[in-house]
Amino acid sequence: MTLASGGYHGLYSIPEAVYGTTPSNPDWDVFRHTDCSLQLKRDKFGSKELRADRAITDVRLGTYKVEGDVGFELSYGAFDEYLEAFLGGTWTDGILRQGVTQRSFSILRRFADITQYQVFTGCMPSKLTLDIKPDGMVTGKMGFIGANVTEALPSGSTYNTASSNPPMDCFSASVLEGGSAFALASALSLTLDNGLEAALVVGSKYAVGISWGRANLTGKLTAFFEDLSMYNKFLNETASSLRFVTSNGSQAITWIMNNLKYTSADNQVSDEKPIKLDMSFDALHHVTNTCLELERNAAFESPSSSPSSSPSSSPSSSPSSSPSSSPSSSPSSSPS
Repeated sequence: MTLASGGYHGLYSIPEAVYGTTPSNPDWDVFRHTDCSLQLKRDKFGSKELRADRAITDVRLGTYKVEGDVGFELSYGAFDEYLEAFLGGTWTDGILRQGVTQRSFSILRRFADITQYQVFTGCMPSKLTLDIKPDGMVTGKMGFIGANVTEALPSGSTYNTASSNPPMDCFSASVLEGGSAFALASALSLTLDNGLEAALVVGSKYAVGISWGRANLTGKLTAFFEDLSMYNKFLNETASSLRFVTSNGSQAITWIMNNLKYTSADNQVSDEKPIKLDMSFDALHHVTNTCLELERNAAFESPSSSPSSSPSSSPSSSPSSSPSSSPSSSPSSSPS
C-alpha cells in the first residue's frame, strides 16, 4: 500500500479566462512552494430542535468554500503572474503598481506517488505576506479564496518547466527609510489584504463570484534602538517612505512604498539583549506609486545609488531595465 508523501506533492496553476472554469487542454505552470493548505471547507450547522431526550436530530454542511495558503521562497520571475493578481495591476516595462484588475486561477494539487489530483477553481488572491529576517531566505504566503474543487486531472493537461532562478536571501537585501540608507533593520514584514468576500445566493452551494475590498497594505519594520528619530515619526504622525530590495545577488525586485505612516513604536525590554524598536505601519496611496510599486531588475543594482523620493515629492520616472522572460512555456510531455 502506497501512502501519500509531501516529497511527491506538486502544485500548479493556470489563469482562468472565465471565473471558475479551467481552460481546455490546460498548460499548467509550476507553482513553486514550501507548503500548501489549500482545501475545500464547509461550515457546519446543526438542528436546534428541542427534544425530551436531549438528542440532536441532524447536522448539515454549508456552501463550498475553497480557502488556504501557499508558502513560498521568493525568487525572480517565478511569481510574476501571482504578484500581478494580488496587486490587481499589470507589469509594464518592469514596473507593477496596485490596480483594480481582478484575476482568478485554477490551482492543481498533484499527489504523484498515489496518482491523485485536486483541481481548485475560481481561486482569487486574498492575502499576501512577505517576511525578511536575518540569516534566511525571503519567505511569504499567498492566500487564496476559491469556488469549487474537482478530483480529476483535466484532459489534455501538460506541465510547463519551472523557473530555475534561486531563492532570494536576506544577505542581498537592503533598506531605505525616508529616502536614506537604513542599516539598523533586523526584520521586515508586509501584509497585503484584498478583503475578498464570496457572493452567496439561495439555491446554490457555490459562490457566484468573489468581490474585492480595499487594498489594505500594512507591515512592520523592526530595528535596533539607537535614538528617537524613528520613534518621533510615530509620535508626530510624520509621513515617510520605505524602499527595500530583495535579491539573489544578481536579480532583484524592489518594493516601493512612497507614502506610509507608522502606527506603533514599541521598545520593550525583557532581558539584557539589545533593545529593538517594532514599528508597525500603514502604506497609503501615492499619486504615482499607489500604495505599493514593484520594480523587476534583471541585473541587480543597490538602491542606495538611486534613493526613493519622499512622500511629498515626485518619484523617479525612470523604470528599471526590462524584465527577463517569464518561466519557460515549453511544456513537457503529457502527465500521467
